[in-house]
Amino acid sequence: LHCRVSVAHASEAACQTEPVSESFVIQLLRSEVSDLKLKVSSLQAKVADYEAGILRVAEGQTQVQTTFTTMETLISAQERQIASLDSQLQSRDLLVTSLESKLQERDAL
Repeated sequence: LHCRVSVAHASEAACQTEPVSESFVIQLLRSEVSDLKLKVSSLQAKVADYEAGILRVAEGQTQVQTTFTTMETLISAQERQIASLDSQLQSRDLLVTSLESKLQERDAL
């Protein structure tokens, strides 16, 4: 049997034509299948890692969005509180101005 066999070793990258036995070809093919299975398994593990990373990123984005929404709510509440305090301040300021005016009128008498 003459067969064109691709040599899988890095040191022998060339193809060679020589008589080979069927069992040698089967052994070579089994070896290649085994190597390919290892590569597939390795790639599947990488894909699983990438998918897990994507899920972590998605979870992180959800947490960021939740935090952002919470911060917006807190900011809005504080802005309302500031507006209320500002209104109270203006009211007190008017009261002080009125009292000062009345004191000045009284002192003038």
